Amino acid sequence: MPRKTIQYSIRLLTIISVCWGLSACQPPPQPKYTQAIIHDAYIWQHQWTPALKSALVTATPWINRWHVLGAELNQHGQLMAINADFAALAQAQKPLTLVIRINGQLSNWAPETVINTSLDILNHWHNAGLSVSGLEIDYDCPTSKLNDYTKFLSQLRQRLEGQSVKLLITTLPTWLSSKSSLIDLLSQVDEAVLQVHSVSNPQQGLFAPKLAADWIKQFSLISPVPFKAALANYGSRIAWDKDGQILAVESEENKGLISQNTHELSIAPTSVAELLDDWRLHPPLNMNGVIWFRLPTSDDQRSWSLSSWKAVINGEPLTPSLSAKAVSTDKKGLYNIVLSNDGEIDSQAPQHIDVISSQPCIAADALNQYQMQRSTQLIQYFLLQPTNLRAHHQSLIGWVRCPTEEFEIHVH
Repeated sequence: MPRKTIQYSIRLLTIISVCWGLSACQPPPQPKYTQAIIHDAYIWQHQWTPALKSALVTATPWINRWHVLGAELNQHGQLMAINADFAALAQAQKPLTLVIRINGQLSNWAPETVINTSLDILNHWHNAGLSVSGLEIDYDCPTSKLNDYTKFLSQLRQRLEGQSVKLLITTLPTWLSSKSSLIDLLSQVDEAVLQVHSVSNPQQGLFAPKLAADWIKQFSLISPVPFKAALANYGSRIAWDKDGQILAVESEENKGLISQNTHELSIAPTSVAELLDDWRLHPPLNMNGVIWFRLPTSDDQRSWSLSSWKAVINGEPLTPSLSAKAVSTDKKGLYNIVLSNDGEIDSQAPQHIDVISSQPCIAADALNQYQMQRSTQLIQYFLLQPTNLRAHHQSLIGWVRCPTEEFEIHVH
């Protein structure tokens, strides 16, 4: 081989070796930068039960600020104060925002009366020693009346001058259709809350992550003030009429809805967690945190469990632990089929469960959101509507009467 060729080959091998060595010495890829999300939460309950006060103690370390419902202008135009537990709020030692809710179905209400009563309640809370640094108006104002709402907020803002209290409002995605009116409205407040959960139709549910992300993006581009995204951690039962109009909503309070057109709507923690993960990597412009509706309690069966809510807030892995088993009863041959969530995370109930017995079962039936299909030795339970099963909870989904204790149960 000619000497030049040998030298060239040596140099080429040397270059390749150096390049290989340099690539091997490169530091590993750095983890993506994430930004912490500030979490506020609403206390929306009218009754300060022991369960509510217990939940407040448990959840306070995770929450930056509590937004507490202090009064509500009901459908009759009466502003009714809520008897909040001042001692429990003071013990939490967190900043507070007093929330005044105005029923969105009211066609007419007296602005001056609402302003006077709201300021009276604010002074009452201050005199009780509470650290109230925000006053929030929650009003589902029709888009056509945003200009009137702006005038009301201007009057309220003038009355708040000289006090170290920020004025906030809850805003709706539907207001984005009238951007100029919305910008005028927002110019009267210090901060806004954009509600991205709602009851619109049973197919869409209470929360659509893509819609929520789109609304947040649109709002961030026009809002002249900082804002928070209002997220939900609850479910509701909705009654609809034949034309698809909402008749009633049942959430934390049981209203005994009786209608053929009812739908149990829930929000999966995983769907909200994915949106939060995206916001940690790509924080929306001008969004300074999220606010949760509402503080979950042990007696609020449609809300997430506290452990599941905490996991979503902290960005922890959401790994469900679902199982089903046949539990014998005091009647021979009768077994309850029980679905269990033994993990720390609320999980959507399985779509269907197969119960296979070694001998044909005599009878069977389904309960609680499931329907049954039965063949000789196979009983299948199918979920009728999406629903969550809270962490460390069980649900009776049906029963079987069989001559044997030998079952195979498969969760799908």
